Amino acid sequence: MRRDPVFAAPKNGHVDILLNFADDPVNLYQVRQWYAPLEQLGGDFSVAIFCHRPETAKIIASETTLKVVLAQGLGNLKELRERIAPKVVLYPNQNYNNYAVLGLTNAQHVFISHGESDKIYMASNWMKVFNYFFVAGEASRQRLSTHLLNYDVDKKTMEIGRPQIDMPRPSPLKRRTTRTTILYAPTWEGGRPSMRYGSVATHGVSILSGLLADGRFRVIYRPHPRTGVQDAEVARADAEARGMLANAIARDPAAQHMIDAGVFGWQLDVADVMITDISAVAYDWLTTGKPILITIPSAPETTVTQTGFISDMPMLAECDAADVVRIVDQVRKDDELGARIRRWADFYYGDRTPGASMTRFKRALERTISERDEWGRDELAPELHQVKPSFPVRDVVKNSWEALLRRISREKAEQQAAQSLQDVHSDGSVDLVLCSMASPAGAKGIIKRIPEVEALASSRSIALVVGNYMTYLKLRRRTYLPVYLGAGSGQTEMITKALSPFAVLYLEQAKHNLRETAYHGMFHVYWGNEQTGWINNRLNGFDYVLVDDEWTRDLVLDSLGNRNADLKVVNLSAQELGGISGAISSIRTDFTRARREHPDAFMTNLPHA
Repeated sequence: MRRDPVFAAPKNGHVDILLNFADDPVNLYQVRQWYAPLEQLGGDFSVAIFCHRPETAKIIASETTLKVVLAQGLGNLKELRERIAPKVVLYPNQNYNNYAVLGLTNAQHVFISHGESDKIYMASNWMKVFNYFFVAGEASRQRLSTHLLNYDVDKKTMEIGRPQIDMPRPSPLKRRTTRTTILYAPTWEGGRPSMRYGSVATHGVSILSGLLADGRFRVIYRPHPRTGVQDAEVARADAEARGMLANAIARDPAAQHMIDAGVFGWQLDVADVMITDISAVAYDWLTTGKPILITIPSAPETTVTQTGFISDMPMLAECDAADVVRIVDQVRKDDELGARIRRWADFYYGDRTPGASMTRFKRALERTISERDEWGRDELAPELHQVKPSFPVRDVVKNSWEALLRRISREKAEQQAAQSLQDVHSDGSVDLVLCSMASPAGAKGIIKRIPEVEALASSRSIALVVGNYMTYLKLRRRTYLPVYLGAGSGQTEMITKALSPFAVLYLEQAKHNLRETAYHGMFHVYWGNEQTGWINNRLNGFDYVLVDDEWTRDLVLDSLGNRNADLKVVNLSAQELGGISGAISSIRTDFTRARREHPDAFMTNLPHA
């Protein structure tokens, strides 16, 4: 595929705007919604989509006129850095595989998301790693201001509305029908406990049973593309729901019921009522002014805001799902609901006159490119950004025993992770967590720092949280400090939050460490070493960077073209500081002050609806 000009870098090499998409085809819904807005930029900028996976690149190339570039290999950024050299990189998601590209220092990194919502995802601490966040409107700005520390909303965000609403939306269904069209568009089960917003397994069958039994309704069932990926119970419920729709379609083809898996947009024009979860599609629906019914997540650990649009809309609890027809009839008769929806649309999206969002999107890109041209320069040395795979091809034979050991140890790892989850609730909180998601080879920096960390533990309670079983075993042999193992993002999050530290300390840049920097209610601190390979744009995702001398501090400050102004780079050798112990004490003081001045940013578990 790389030899095919369709997937090779452009002949002239450089592009102005590059959308980075590192995912499998299952997540294509995140980038499909950006095809049309990006295609409209073609007359003013050179635009391309950068894919990391061949099967994804094939599908995208068949669906858009945009240039598609297939990466040379996972983690191989040489061509991207030296030839394509994008001025702006756009990110529609917070996938951990964005890790490698986020290291580029000579580009502006911009988060564009794949829809607006009040999910905690949209105020993730990970927003700090991006130079800019192109937000939809004032609602997003207020959300970020409330929940993020060390984040200058005025400097780091630009409002663009929702460019997708300015795009044409052809429909596969007839718009006019004697039936009322109900769109049931549930989200997926989420990748971690605090994000389990999906209703398929809790509400779905009851909702569809009621609607399909009533001849007044035409039903469009549009489950999230990732439905059932993480949870077998959700997958079974989705299969049952699809079976119900298939039977209804076979019984009465004239009803035009539909199982929808296409591009989202036309549904806003065709449907009369939407039933959905706390999800981006609910916020797209805002622009229609039509009735909406939102499900209440059943999982108690799910983060649910009690402010904003969601709190002002009709809600559907699991226990009421069987009564959905009566509730839908009530919602349709609520004349005040439409007025409230329009007011919220102004708050979330601003000016929605035709073409206004696309104009703002284009102006935001023009400003971003102009800024980059002002400070743009050659990239740092290639080795600073070359992210090597954990097991390079040349080492496959050498490390085959380790792959075998990982398979054999999987059951033991799951058992130990479950034990860690039990232990952490009885052990109590700590001051600091030393976090590593790296393999044993990647954790060498932590092992080297163990004596310094143990010395620090004489005055601070410290625990280690790791995500690799072999790393866990090695660290247990190297230190007396408590070590906890998390199997997957959910367990790691629960362990870290149960420990309730004021700061999480990182000594390496394993890609899954970026996942852990998303946690609220604590500071995230990177501790550099005598090498310089860790100096890259990813440092913007931390609150503090600790360095050993003034020379390294200057290098960090000079290397980041558009540095987060709130990032504090601390020289541990400064006489007035008192080394690592003094730095940690200073961070604790900052934490205490921040908690007093910004209490909302520490509400890691928002009240349940």
